[in-house]
Amino acid sequence: MTGTAGTWVGALARRYGVGQGARFLGRMPEGEHFRLMAGARATVLPSVWPEPLGLVAVESIDLGVPMVGSGLGGIPEVVDGYGVSVAREDGRGCGEGLRFALR
Repeated sequence: MTGTAGTWVGALARRYGVGQGARFLGRMPEGEHFRLMAGARATVLPSVWPEPLGLVAVESIDLGVPMVGSGLGGIPEVVDGYGVSVAREDGRGCGEGLRFALR
């Protein structure tokens, strides 16, 4: 996870002891996320609003990285066949989708 939200989520994960195996990097230079995403085992896009496309999903799929995305807006259409869509704000479903994507 990157950017300001990544810094906040990283601190929250450490606070509750659930950050093992995840990297929270904060803001990074333009384009650096492609290098990191290419080396990832999966990408998660837990959007809470109906994004028309979900560029992160397109980038992940283009790099051959399995995708778990919220079932909102255009994300399910992009993810179909390349990963799993899950219900909005469904942490358990997201975890199950991630397990499925990592098989």
